[in-house]
Amino acid sequence: MLKFISSIFLLLATFSATAATNVHHLSFANGKIQALVSWKVGPQVEQESNMVVEFKTNEGVFPADLKAVLFMPDMGHGSSPTKVEKISASSFKVSKMYFTMPGLWEIRLTIKNENGAKETKFFTVQL
Repeated sequence: MLKFISSIFLLLATFSATAATNVHHLSFANGKIQALVSWKVGPQVEQESNMVVEFKTNEGVFPADLKAVLFMPDMGHGSSPTKVEKISASSFKVSKMYFTMPGLWEIRLTIKNENGAKETKFFTVQL
């Protein structure tokens, strides 16, 4: 019984830590482009969330475009479209992010380089 209770506590602690994490890291282009995602508001349910995605690269070539999509894999649906605006050569602000219900969400980021090639990576949040 004690082992069961310990397992439940660990599971709840993991979910709380996941939702509380305000910084995420993604790697694109075989590690040549790194993305640092910082929540400015949220993530939160039924209210607007927004974040900044900052890219780092040793080659000085940053993504030309970014698309952000919210998807709830357990329910098989997404949310309304997000708004992405370039705020510098290496960073984008993503706003109008609405998590419509509690649960596990994927934030799918698609970058496009100057040649038009696209690559998608995602991270998850538990709300």
